[in-house]
Amino acid sequence: MDTNTNKLSFTFQCTNNSDRYVLVGNCREFISEHETLEEAQKAANKIDVEKSRWGAIFILSPGEVGTFKSQRPIPDEPEAIDPNANAWDILMGDLEK
Repeated sequence: MDTNTNKLSFTFQCTNNSDRYVLVGNCREFISEHETLEEAQKAANKIDVEKSRWGAIFILSPGEVGTFKSQRPIPDEPEAIDPNANAWDILMGDLEK
């Protein structure tokens, strides 16, 4: 089977409609807001993405739109699905502006 066809693709879009810099996780969850880009960068640098629940953390400027794309393989066998697993584990993603 072609490995490029046995997957689900997800796209999340987030628009910063504020006058502040905003940290978002996977373009789905608000993390924090800051008055300056430097403050937002300092806050982002304090987050260990590997230990967080987000696959990626983005800083959105006022008025900026961010898009996060991720893919998840479809298991070959239904019993391979762990009901306790995080369904939003991110295997790959990128921000398009």
